[in-house]
Amino acid sequence: MASPHGSRVDPEELRTIARIHDGSVILLRPLTRDDEELMLELYNSFSPETRKRRWFRARTYMPRQELVSYLDNDYERDVAVLATWDDYDGEIPLGVGRYTRQDSEAEVAVVVRDDWQNRGVATALLRHLIEVAERHDITALTAEVTEGNEAMLHLFDRLGFEVEKQQGGLVFLRRQL
Repeated sequence: MASPHGSRVDPEELRTIARIHDGSVILLRPLTRDDEELMLELYNSFSPETRKRRWFRARTYMPRQELVSYLDNDYERDVAVLATWDDYDGEIPLGVGRYTRQDSEAEVAVVVRDDWQNRGVATALLRHLIEVAERHDITALTAEVTEGNEAMLHLFDRLGFEVEKQQGGLVFLRRQL
């Protein structure tokens, strides 16, 4: 019997490399339960402003229960991609993008560590999620962005998202696939 959410994404389908604006090559791969330390490192790299722009509040830590639920992707309803860069010290988490599906649509969100912002990481994550969503019968992607987040609003605009409405300090965006 077909799932009401659509087809399940093979986690290996999420694994790819991308070249970003400065020529660096980054790895995009599925976010898994084994990535707890990398996600904590990534979260701790965010400025209060980045936290507020992504989660709409600037708290100083991510509660463990929320972190665990963030890592728990079923690849049918919840699909998450981690962007990393290999350094001499190992894998460096750069950002994460995810979509959460409801019926034939999905809400997408992306966040990138401050010292890698404006280098193309968010673009690579969002483009990759759009491609995956298209292959899995998602008909539209939606996003919520804070009004002052001009970089993300510009990125969404560049990738074909249109403003549906503005309300309560948020811009609601949509892209038909």
